[in-house]
Amino acid sequence: MSHKIGRMIRFSLVLLLTPAITHSVYSAWSAARADTDMALDVDGPGDFPPLPSLSYPASPLERIEEMYRFAANHGELFRYVPCYCLCSKSLHHKSLEDCFIRSRGELNSSIVWSRHGGECAVCLAVAADAKRLYLAGKSVAGVQFEIDRAYRTHFPNRTDTPEPPNTGDPYQHFHE
Repeated sequence: MSHKIGRMIRFSLVLLLTPAITHSVYSAWSAARADTDMALDVDGPGDFPPLPSLSYPASPLERIEEMYRFAANHGELFRYVPCYCLCSKSLHHKSLEDCFIRSRGELNSSIVWSRHGGECAVCLAVAADAKRLYLAGKSVAGVQFEIDRAYRTHFPNRTDTPEPPNTGDPYQHFHE
């Protein structure tokens, strides 16, 4: 009987804490995202297919669309940015790119979106931070380093993301 009560209490705590955690992550993401608004079109050109229909959008749709467009136009960045939600275990993702894009062809119109990125507050927060760092002039290695530094202590479930190509400078992320 006590095991049943213990499970009920743990389940109740999870139900109570999940909205608070999601709100905290979203608030941090919103604050980080405020610095990324720019007058010019940093997302680049592209005829993209319609975004996937999302059962549980983790943010306002215009912010979600912004992250999908940035992911589509910056595969050279997102394929080297780790994600810290549970997608590496449950969806077998290897990088943040997998959270937003299931597959891509030669043209932007042939992209197949992944619904996960738009339904996960952690993915959206990491994407906003990666975008902000990249637009501030960080190299791909520098972005990966900063994302790891910011998220690793709070979210232990890092994707098995490859290291970015070596530029010949082993300290490249420290110079920026």
